[in-house]
Amino acid sequence: MSSTMYVPFAVLLPPAWAGAMSGAALITAGHLLMLPSMFALMLWRRDEYGHGHHIPWQPSPATGEQGVVAADEALA
Repeated sequence: MSSTMYVPFAVLLPPAWAGAMSGAALITAGHLLMLPSMFALMLWRRDEYGHGHHIPWQPSPATGEQGVVAADEALA
C-alpha cells in the first residue's frame, strides 16, 4: 500500500523537473491521485482488503450467536 502512495509522485516528478508544473501543483496532484491509486490496489487485492480483520464480533460456527472472538483467532 505504501508503494502505491508513491506511484503518483513518481509519474508526476518528470514533468515537474522539466518545468511543466510547479512544486505546489506536484504536491496537490500527487495527493489527489494517491486516493484513487490506493483504491485501485484495494480492488485488485480484494481478498486481502475485503474482509474485516479487526472485527471482534463474529457469529459462533456452532450456534450462530454473536460472541467475542479470542485475540489469537481475530488475528488469524
